[in-house]
Amino acid sequence: MRRSIAALWTGLSFAAALSGTGAQAADMSRSWPLPEIDREPVLTATEFVSGWYLRGDLGYRYNRIGSIEGQAAITDTRMDNVFAVGGGVGYKYDWLRADATLDYGLRARAHGDAGSVSSVYSAKIDAVTALANVYLDLGNWAGFTPYIGAGAGASRLNVTEFRNGTAAAFPPTDTWRFSWAWMAGASYQFMPNLALDVGYRHLKLGDAVSASDSTGRATTFKNIWAQEIRVGFRLLID
Repeated sequence: MRRSIAALWTGLSFAAALSGTGAQAADMSRSWPLPEIDREPVLTATEFVSGWYLRGDLGYRYNRIGSIEGQAAITDTRMDNVFAVGGGVGYKYDWLRADATLDYGLRARAHGDAGSVSSVYSAKIDAVTALANVYLDLGNWAGFTPYIGAGAGASRLNVTEFRNGTAAAFPPTDTWRFSWAWMAGASYQFMPNLALDVGYRHLKLGDAVSASDSTGRATTFKNIWAQEIRVGFRLLID
């Protein structure tokens, strides 16, 4: 009898041991790490801007003229306002910018009175201006970037339809003059690669000289300068 009870107890203990081992094995299987699956690395796009840009501008030019020097005593000199168009290429680094621009001011009529004769001296003058410019950006304020700048270069002043009180017009002439400018404005980058630029420019063009008359004397339209209101776009090159 005792042997039967001992055998039964031994069998139950062995069954319990097997049951515990199976439960532990089941628990361990759930805690095993999952095998790693090779995946392609996720690439993040990083925008790259080179610093180079192209620009295009449209301006309205308030022309001014200092005096007209001819044979007669000329008074009340004036010059019409015109539009100007231009473009250029530049480079931006942090808060500094530099560009080279080429602008064309449409033909504007310059005229002056001699005594009681109105507009006895007159001509049409257009200008091609090439400038090298530098700018300082003054921070970014709610998306707007104000700036100041200055430039220097040369202007080709073309004089056509010149008259000095006679009926006939003189042949056209052109003269290259040193020019300079200072400017101020603000830009707004409304697209990743495109910025709107609105500004003011003070432009010194120089003196324009007409063809000589029968006495061999030319008329000089002196100290031509302009105030411009300009609107343009800058395209940032990737």
